[in-house]
Amino acid sequence: MKWLFQLVALKRDRSAKALLFACVLSMSFVAMSAHANEPAAPKSFPIGPWTLGMSRDQVRAIADQGPYVDVPVTGALETSSADFHGAKTKVSFVFDDAGLQYMQVFAYEGHDVEEAQNAAFRVYRLFADELGGATMNPDVPRDQDQVFTDDMMRVVFASLLGRARIAAGGILDEMPDARLLMHFDMAPTSQPADSRMHAQIGYESAKDTYFVLLFKDRVDAPPRRVKANVEVSKAE
Repeated sequence: MKWLFQLVALKRDRSAKALLFACVLSMSFVAMSAHANEPAAPKSFPIGPWTLGMSRDQVRAIADQGPYVDVPVTGALETSSADFHGAKTKVSFVFDDAGLQYMQVFAYEGHDVEEAQNAAFRVYRLFADELGGATMNPDVPRDQDQVFTDDMMRVVFASLLGRARIAAGGILDEMPDARLLMHFDMAPTSQPADSRMHAQIGYESAKDTYFVLLFKDRVDAPPRRVKANVEVSKAE
């Protein structure tokens, strides 16, 4: 049977390692860009040449961003050659009956914590430059008068990601058959008119992988929110 601890459960565990892990990861950060006045939301936040609602064939027809591969498990298309702000990046395209439902940009996926921190900061700067700023854990009420600098945001990402592997090791020493997932939401303070942008930043212990994901959803799509910032389940 699969078992799951959310952050509140970890806080009840009084072992030193579990408490360290809970303290490191229980921080809720609220971040705004250095802009004093949020600009009007743009009409669109483009990801390459693709637009929501495209058919599978229309996406695949943009050959200079391919080759594309089918993902049997999700029914998606993927390319690892998408031009995302000047860098070749993996992008996944998920479809429904109305066409392209959402895009998922893998801003980073790998084992290098510094690269993960840098990718998180780049996504934050995109939100700050084009969408007025960003919030970490968007459901937390933010202080409208509180402005965070770029240096402070680098500290935020270093705190969230830089200690994850060490803290996870402490939990896994006590629960060797566990699988740990740490993930945090980041969203722009204003959304484009034709879509909704959302990012998730985190670490997954089973593959020792850091990730920074950027999603572009339809305006009427259900909101993306992690259920808990820290989840511990039994490894399969």
